[in-house]
Amino acid sequence: MTTKSKKIPYTKSYIKYRTLAIEANEMLPDDKKLDFNIDGREHYVYRVTDYTRDINQHYYGSHTPPKDKKYNNLIEEFWNYRTSSKKNVLNEDAKENYKVKILKVFNNTSDKMIYEAFLHQYFDVKNNNLFWNKSNQTPFGFDTTGRIFPVNLQPKTKSSIEKRMKTLQKINLKTGITRAKEIGRKAAKTRKQIDPETGLTIDQINGMILKVVLSTIDEETGLTPTQMSMKKLEKTRKQIDPETGLTIDQIRGIKSAKTRKQIDPETGLTIDQINGIKSSETRKQIDPETGLSTYQMNAMKQSKTLNSIDSETGLRLADKYAQKRRKYYDIYHIESGNVETKVSRKELPFDPKKIQKKTILE
Repeated sequence: MTTKSKKIPYTKSYIKYRTLAIEANEMLPDDKKLDFNIDGREHYVYRVTDYTRDINQHYYGSHTPPKDKKYNNLIEEFWNYRTSSKKNVLNEDAKENYKVKILKVFNNTSDKMIYEAFLHQYFDVKNNNLFWNKSNQTPFGFDTTGRIFPVNLQPKTKSSIEKRMKTLQKINLKTGITRAKEIGRKAAKTRKQIDPETGLTIDQINGMILKVVLSTIDEETGLTPTQMSMKKLEKTRKQIDPETGLTIDQIRGIKSAKTRKQIDPETGLTIDQINGIKSSETRKQIDPETGLSTYQMNAMKQSKTLNSIDSETGLRLADKYAQKRRKYYDIYHIESGNVETKVSRKELPFDPKKIQKKTILE
């Protein structure tokens, strides 16, 4: 059964997305509301990666195991569920072609749907050629949870993406700019619109909301969402790959370096050189409205921002950032024993060289 979809504003924070979904849920009639009752089952969100595909490799889905069904782990349960489906496109006899990852497990079906919907919105899976999801799941409306679409939809998806890209690259003869830039400028104007109630721009309001969300302390960990994400990311980057004996960071660095050094057969240049040329050409493009290059416009914007006064400290933003950077940079080098840096130390209440001598003597 379909219900009218509630539009939730775009957000990079799952916590904020869940809050907005619950607020939208409160406005629905009782028979349409999400059910957060705990039923003792493991409601999980998963990602499948199909290594046999050139495009649309990934799929985000979710599933709730049937009641009283026994299984050793969720990966086993996933394969039982997928291979019994009428719309299954996964080959159980070639499991090595797939990577299945259980992303999150919930104790109720509504939180499962909200998390899947957040991932769909964050990556915009229906328009992203990295995914083979046909539509973006929402916490409300027609539920396409767990549906995997046939491989024969790939060419159609690819052609629609190519068509969309061509449309965005078309130049408007009146303005002399591409459709993509027109959309970007419209979005920028919208963000600068003043809200009559608060007197703030849309960008400022979103910034304030995001600041509140990101500064919220989690009761279990005592950390903010940003700190939790950074901690998790750091842990992931330091994981050792058993095959190579290298960390994830090192492997990515080597791959990135190899990619940048690849020679393009048409131009005879490396990827790094091509990107450098493209970037230089983009910065030199003249805007028809202002008569300035992209580089000049960005420099003016940055200068204006850095010269603006911070309401909390009364300092220019440039001075505030410089003080903060100097403070942490000094602390880092002094704690590590590396005091011979190019950073100015006039504001320090002690002589770093004396600390170094004292450390050596001790």
